Amino acid sequence: MDRRTFLTLSGGFAAALFGASAHPAARAADARLERWRPSTVPTQLMEWRYLAGRINDGTDDVGFVVSISDIRVPTLQGQEMLVMRQELNGQRRFATRTYAGTLNYNAATATYSFSSN
Repeated sequence: MDRRTFLTLSGGFAAALFGASAHPAARAADARLERWRPSTVPTQLMEWRYLAGRINDGTDDVGFVVSISDIRVPTLQGQEMLVMRQELNGQRRFATRTYAGTLNYNAATATYSFSSN
């Protein structure tokens, strides 16, 4: 059996086994809509989400973390966004800033927005 025939048969088998929703992009979209939304558990005291990454355009090389938190403890209640940046081009400068504000969630697009006070 040649490689092309094997790949065709194995692809058909995988599709039959896992169904049409098993496509990686479909699974990722479903997971994001399901897992990224805010919790509806009334006893949950804190919720936290973050995104980390690296931007390298040939000249600048920067690592970053953006973190959003929703604290629901009665004496500490509030929403914050933390932004951290690290230059990775040898200077190794580190910067961080915290913003207090309001966190909003759009269920249709599974996206958050944050408005600083």
